Amino acid sequence: MKSYKTIPVLIALFLSVSANAQMANPVRPLPGVFPRTSQASPARDGSLMKPGHHAYEDAMEFAHFLNQSGINVKSLHKSKLDGFFPGLEKAAFFRTEKGVVEVIFFPDPRGAENVIVKEQRQAGRYLYSFAGQPNLAAAGGFDSSRPMYFLMHRNWFIVLDSEELYEEIKSALKEE
Repeated sequence: MKSYKTIPVLIALFLSVSANAQMANPVRPLPGVFPRTSQASPARDGSLMKPGHHAYEDAMEFAHFLNQSGINVKSLHKSKLDGFFPGLEKAAFFRTEKGVVEVIFFPDPRGAENVIVKEQRQAGRYLYSFAGQPNLAAAGGFDSSRPMYFLMHRNWFIVLDSEELYEEIKSALKEE
């Protein structure tokens, strides 16, 4: 015959194991926090941005904005757009549950709002060039097989390849 005294111990043990399993693999990130499974193993993914990275503080501010807007950030990475615009060395790549977002951070609080994006279609390609200050024409541009979407808000130059995510972030920026 089983002892009823062991049941509370077994329930406590089960709840403890269950809570630890949930903490190790959360379903959704808490606002402003990345899930441990995606951001905690930089040894396996060298592209993950670490706290010492020069764009980390700006990236965390933008990640907080995304999370507060209902766009949950799964992971934060170093971006190939670091240095894309001459003299601008801060950029980040965000993997969200709704798609990818890349951001170039301008030092001037309103610097990104001075960027002019020009689009041309040529032989089924989308060609993008940039103008504005600092000398952004020297940056070259993007050559893409599909449309790209750009938002300029405060010091954030936001690059997206999804129209749906573009519309969602655009709407969130209006509410900010």
